Amino acid sequence: MKSHWIRCLVSPGMFSSERLVVIEEPGKGVVTSLFVDRTLVEVDEELRSEAPVPGRLRVEVGPVSDRMNVFLPVSSIEHGRVVSLPAALLAS
Repeated sequence: MKSHWIRCLVSPGMFSSERLVVIEEPGKGVVTSLFVDRTLVEVDEELRSEAPVPGRLRVEVGPVSDRMNVFLPVSSIEHGRVVSLPAALLAS
């Protein structure tokens, strides 16, 4: 497995050290959401409480083809630690 960044939406968490991350699949909407330590995400603009901002989440990724198994840094609310996502979500 290799470390990669995947595109996501980021909001402040309940604590200053955490972030709420939402991963969406184009055309399907929200795939999963999870609370992570703020060191695992990058954002391009200042976080706002009223709306999520685009960002990237550090993950481990299995072999990449059209779809890939993404190993999340913590368990997600809906799917646990592994989720299948399109390779198009990889951030460059």
